[in-house]
Amino acid sequence: MKPFRELLILVFILSLFVGCAAEKPGEKPSGAEKSPEVTQPQTTAKAAVPEAEVQLADSLKGLGAKLKQDKDGYVIEVDFRGAKIDDAALKEIAGLSRLRSLLLNETAITDAALEPVGKVASLENLDLRNCALNNKAISHLTGLSNLKALRLSGNSDIDDDALADINQLTNLKALMLDFLWVSGDGISQLKNLNKLEELYLAKTLVDD
Repeated sequence: MKPFRELLILVFILSLFVGCAAEKPGEKPSGAEKSPEVTQPQTTAKAAVPEAEVQLADSLKGLGAKLKQDKDGYVIEVDFRGAKIDDAALKEIAGLSRLRSLLLNETAITDAALEPVGKVASLENLDLRNCALNNKAISHLTGLSNLKALRLSGNSDIDDDALADINQLTNLKALMLDFLWVSGDGISQLKNLNKLEELYLAKTLVDD
């Protein structure tokens, strides 16, 4: 009996060794779940400003303009207030594709300077106060369909004859005509300005 018992013990020990060898260290069971793949967050590519616009912005700064830019780096405002510029400073202004505000107060521009300005389709705010302009200047602006604010006053020879052109700027919300030769008859031409919220007529020929 003793040899038989020893034989059983030997068989049992051998079976343990065989079982351990069948499963190699480091191997996962075939049914084990795979680790989920890590997904990298997608980032939206920033719109690159065209080189021509970058160069134009640098040129305007060289002429004394103060610029504001949007989050993508595009120029949205050009401020020439009080700067010593002439019409040539604005000849390429339509090259700024996202320009919304142009401030030309107290500059020496003439009517001709507003011809390229009238091609800035994105323009929403135009300040021409204390610029020596005539009615011809306003005729260059009739295509500015997005214009919301137009500021004119003093030093200008703009009168009632320009108001028919202003009447074509149907998105205007603010119109400043202080110190101009405009009358009640001229104001009556502004029939299409249904969005107008602010109208300034200080020191004009319009009756109180």
